[in-house]
Amino acid sequence: MKNHKRATIAILVAILLVASIYVIIRSPAPLGSIIVPDDYSTIQTAIDHAFAGQTIFVRNGVYHEQHITIDKRISLIGENSNHTILEGINNVKYPPPYVIQISANNVLVSGFTITNGFLGGIRVETLGSVNQPTGCTITGNNIMNNSYGISTYGGEDLSISKNNIFNNNEYGIYETSSHSIISENTITQNGWAGIVVDSCNNVTIVNNSIMGNGNQGNDVIEDQGGVYLRWNGNFNLYSNNITNNEGYGVQFGEGCSNSVVHDNNIKGNNVGVNLLNFAFTNGSDIGIGVDNTVYENNFDNKQNVYIETALPYNISNVDYVNANGTDVVSWNIDLGGNYWSDYNGHGAYIIDKNNVDHHPLAQHVSISTTAPVLFLNTLTIAIIAIVIIVILVAGLLVYFKKPKHVRLNGYE
Repeated sequence: MKNHKRATIAILVAILLVASIYVIIRSPAPLGSIIVPDDYSTIQTAIDHAFAGQTIFVRNGVYHEQHITIDKRISLIGENSNHTILEGINNVKYPPPYVIQISANNVLVSGFTITNGFLGGIRVETLGSVNQPTGCTITGNNIMNNSYGISTYGGEDLSISKNNIFNNNEYGIYETSSHSIISENTITQNGWAGIVVDSCNNVTIVNNSIMGNGNQGNDVIEDQGGVYLRWNGNFNLYSNNITNNEGYGVQFGEGCSNSVVHDNNIKGNNVGVNLLNFAFTNGSDIGIGVDNTVYENNFDNKQNVYIETALPYNISNVDYVNANGTDVVSWNIDLGGNYWSDYNGHGAYIIDKNNVDHHPLAQHVSISTTAPVLFLNTLTIAIIAIVIIVILVAGLLVYFKKPKHVRLNGYE
């Protein structure tokens, strides 16, 4: 009887644990969250009432708000990125500048469709401050039909990952935050460039799909294409698919230095690499980059490299100073050059007299464009927990039903 009671208690405890896990799974918002619209009818009101470190969970629905400003360390999480929609109000007199503006450190925005921003979908900037946001994460969103998709203004340690950024009128991402990473995004059909990295340093662009951008650009190639690197560096661009962009695949622009482009598929673009191989001067040299390296990429484009010696439009009071291309870009490292679709298989690959790949590759480079990710979602964790509980309960039942040895007269 005693053993039966213990077994019954063990089973009840197991049932309670399973029920608790089920409730956690079925409740989409973390404990302690503010829930919109349950607790507050608008996202901005919820932010205003949140304390630092709190999570604001937004249920599925379409939310029309003039301008959401995040000015404290919070996590703003949508229930489902396809069905939790933040749409800027289409007001001719007061159009929304950005659907979301982040002006605090360590903010997380995830799980939304963000659309109809007059100036952009998400802007990371603290207006009027020399201290710009750091440590922010933008992940798992659909960002579409804005002017810019995501833009930043200084700051550092920004992570932009696993977003679908498409059909924005100008740039998909305009990145000016140093020590940042742009990874595992799909960046397609943006009007000008997919990604622009500008006036910062130590930015990594890895495992992105950057396709079909530049479809609304003008006739100036600098305004349209895949990835535009300019001013400062170092920038590290690797393991990306950069394909079928209307202008360039990759552009080395003004002042881009000490950057590395390697192990990318750069294919189907009008120009694989566009190299602004000049400085312009109005008293002092401006704009020339140095010590960039391009190696072990697959190039198969209408024109694999285009060397520009002047901008195709006039700038008053500016004289152009041509630079040696090998100062701007080296096309191989040690014995590793690039695969070129138009290489004839003999000797070096000649771009022009100053741009030579001395070790072109005869075969395609094998490139991995998917990062290994160990991710356990709530369901997986719950299944593992249930399996453990079942094993424990089975063990307890076996233990309590096990016949006991009886001692008689000192003998077993």
